[in-house]
Amino acid sequence: MTAGYTMAARFLQLVQDVPAARRGELAFVGASGSLDEVAVDVERDLFAALAEDPQAVVCDLTGVRAGTEAAAARLVAAAAGPVAAWPAVPVALVCADEALRSAIGRAPGHDAILLSTSIARARTEVAGRLRARGVWLSMAARPDAGRRARDFVRARCHEWGMRELIDDACLVASELVTNSVRHAGTPIEVGLSHLQDRLRVTVRDLGDGEPRKQPVALERPSGRGLLLVDRVSTGWGVLPTRGRGKLTWAVLSR
Repeated sequence: MTAGYTMAARFLQLVQDVPAARRGELAFVGASGSLDEVAVDVERDLFAALAEDPQAVVCDLTGVRAGTEAAAARLVAAAAGPVAAWPAVPVALVCADEALRSAIGRAPGHDAILLSTSIARARTEVAGRLRARGVWLSMAARPDAGRRARDFVRARCHEWGMRELIDDACLVASELVTNSVRHAGTPIEVGLSHLQDRLRVTVRDLGDGEPRKQPVALERPSGRGLLLVDRVSTGWGVLPTRGRGKLTWAVLSR
């Protein structure tokens, strides 16, 4: 982390490595210096904040000066990707530097994020967004974890009136949990959230490896799980959590 890390970024401590009861809070990240110098750190902290299922993320860039167009594009892409797939957790970038605001406004995908001139205004803007309803289930990395995940997802989908997504959601949950059991072997947390016609499945573990799609080989019966997830979902990805672990997510739409 850069030496110019701002006080606002320290609010991230409120949401990192917290139990499920702390979800839904507003997360803050930030930095100061040239955008080229801090872009990687801001991206990392932004992902860590998003992985905690906050109400929203406010990224304080009031101490950041404009850098290259490439640095602005990288920052916007990092913020816009998860938000475009799952708008229930908005991201607001707070910029005082006019040149930086202009660079962000020219970056592809900028319309998926909020651009504010102050933290107070950003808080007001994110407060007006729709909220998702979510539930979580913790389990051990055992052979029956996939079945437990399917039962959990099926019951919630029935409860929420999203029966047409049951098969795909159960497939996604089962594949992500099985992948976690096989490669991480740590305690697992399965999350399910819905917002209007979208459903998000998340699986959190303490493993270090990042799930990746593998080419299908006829002689290898396994390794197709993420190809199936990719096929049935409108978007999926991996968010590294603060410290150890990751959150793998997938969004489905009806």
